[in-house]
Amino acid sequence: MPPKRRSTAQRTASNPRQQSTLSFNGKNSRVTKSSQQQSPNEKSLNKKKEALFEEAVSTAEVAEPTTAEKAIEQQTAAETQALDDAKAENELTGGSTTEDVLGGRAQTSGAGAVGGLSGSGWVGDEEARARKVSEAQIKKFWREKESARLVPRVHQEDLSVHEKVLREWDVSGEYGPCIGIARLKRWKRANVLGLKPPIEVLAVLLKEMDDSDSAAKVQRAYVDSLMSSRFVET
Repeated sequence: MPPKRRSTAQRTASNPRQQSTLSFNGKNSRVTKSSQQQSPNEKSLNKKKEALFEEAVSTAEVAEPTTAEKAIEQQTAAETQALDDAKAENELTGGSTTEDVLGGRAQTSGAGAVGGLSGSGWVGDEEARARKVSEAQIKKFWREKESARLVPRVHQEDLSVHEKVLREWDVSGEYGPCIGIARLKRWKRANVLGLKPPIEVLAVLLKEMDDSDSAAKVQRAYVDSLMSSRFVET
């Protein structure tokens, strides 16, 4: 180990080689950011970029439907075609207009939740029972949903009970995702899987489909419409 070197200079208070201190109180010590003005070429370039961006936004193909929208339109068209075919067959045979709708006449099946009736989504008389559900029963169902919450819902004061029930159904994760699938098909899927979806939701769906001119709009989940938005207002 090398020996330590001894300094011959005395370290006293009068030593002129003391470390200097910094002062931040003077005017010369202020740190300022120099303001750089843009040159005419830079200003022109920025204006061209803004114009190109606005042109790209204005010419975007916002009318092109998304994959989820196309899937729901196809599902709704198939359900609507089945409804029209069932009504036409009932008019020819003189049957009831509430039967053979959206998958055929609902009959009791011993298969339970395995497969349903010929792949129609019904495993029993769900469609017939749903059409017998009254508005009072639907409102009672919704009151029970509200009473189970710790705090009241917000931003739903202007919605009808039917719309509230359907939006609650959309966010019920125990019945599977609601993106890219029609509400009625999602209810049937949960029914076939034995998840026991609420019959009141099916009743609301059938009532809204009968009363509305646009079945695709009723069948599309509200969350799906929000997730598929290309532009969000801020």
